Amino acid sequence: MPLWTHKVLVIPFLPVGLCISTILLGLLCRRRWLSGLGATLLTLSSMNVVSDRILGSLEHAYAPIRVENCTSADAIVVLGGSVRTESPAGALEWNESSDRFQRGIELFRAGKAPFVVFTAARIRWRPGITEGALLRDEALRRGLTQEQVVVPEALVENTAGEAETIRQLMTRRGWKRIILVTSAFHMRRSMRLMRGAGVEALPFPCDYQARRQAPLEMMDFLPQAEPLLKTERAVREWIGILFYAARGK
Repeated sequence: MPLWTHKVLVIPFLPVGLCISTILLGLLCRRRWLSGLGATLLTLSSMNVVSDRILGSLEHAYAPIRVENCTSADAIVVLGGSVRTESPAGALEWNESSDRFQRGIELFRAGKAPFVVFTAARIRWRPGITEGALLRDEALRRGLTQEQVVVPEALVENTAGEAETIRQLMTRRGWKRIILVTSAFHMRRSMRLMRGAGVEALPFPCDYQARRQAPLEMMDFLPQAEPLLKTERAVREWIGILFYAARGK
């Protein structure tokens, strides 16, 4: 699926786009109930009590694993999406998925695989430089060697592309099994695509964002920006899962 397709065409189906469209349609058609429905959906999407449950439905697909309990493999594959930008001083600025990189390094230092793989995801703010290259440099600064860090040359723009690139890399190197590191909410789709590409992967979910077993508080029922972002992240992921399921992947 082209980058613009899954980034742009899904916007009308995400909470903000869907709610605004519903409100505007209600105003144009003079249907108060329709505008009220849009406002209600936006309010609910902005509550922790809603976002945690939608995101949690994805995060529960695979059980969390401690680094020391993880099975060994031929390589540790860290999926892209953990770098937000680069500071004026040249340091990486991490986003909420930075755990992917951290857990990958921890697995390597625990001796779970002799190689760490960072996929070559495109980054808009550094044309010609991939996220994999930036993460490789960061891993080298943390003590890994050039031989231990692998960044495939093939540029990838989505998870399906990452799965195919990993399959080709495993074929060339004779690897049989990898440890797949990505955010817990993203693991269900990632594992499905890896299996579809013929990759044997051990799931290592991280970056849990939905609160687990926390008692509800008044703030959980108040609209806030962060829960809205979590709801959008979960809805986008479910759309991706359904899209690939419709294509038989």
